[in-house]
Amino acid sequence: MKTIIVKGKVQGVGLQGLSALKPVEKVGTNCTAENLDDGSVRITISGDKAGVFVEELKKKKPSLAIIKKITMK
Repeated sequence: MKTIIVKGKVQGVGLQGLSALKPVEKVGTNCTAENLDDGSVRITISGDKAGVFVEELKKKKPSLAIIKKITMK
């Protein structure tokens, strides 16, 4: 399981919505997203395709989202 932290203007812009998490379906894995107190979003993703998910998220992010940094652990 991998944890992805997305920083920037990422809360209240639809990042947790189904359309933002659709890349998961493409890579065949499951994930959850949660808002953090510091304004970032934590995404927990199962499987070994987290890198593919991050690339898809960058391409298909909600139009109002401004992603400044993505870290993966």
